[in-house]
Amino acid sequence: MDRRSSVPRTDVMLADPRLAAAQEVLDRSLVKALAAALRSGAVMSIAKNVILLPGVLDRAADVLARLPSPFTVSDARVALATSRRVVLPLLECLDAEGITRRVDNDLRVCRPQGR
Repeated sequence: MDRRSSVPRTDVMLADPRLAAAQEVLDRSLVKALAAALRSGAVMSIAKNVILLPGVLDRAADVLARLPSPFTVSDARVALATSRRVVLPLLECLDAEGITRRVDNDLRVCRPQGR
């Protein structure tokens, strides 16, 4: 245990072979569950380690359409309340779908609603 708290130290816990084996089983189970969710369409992957629920692209497009145009990646990140790690592949996906369009290296615009 860490002297400053009653929480067990992670490095000590992982040194226990039983806990390491349990973590390995849990990791395999999570990978299988995620793969099943991806196959079924319950979630979608837009980049390595970026998994989204269905409908997120539509909701993101609605939020971005309300931003002043053109907008920056930072504007989108703030409006969507997410990280740069997530917003960059999300914007690339929206670009590929024709929902947004890059106008230069730093700016994007949304396609007009109804088109």
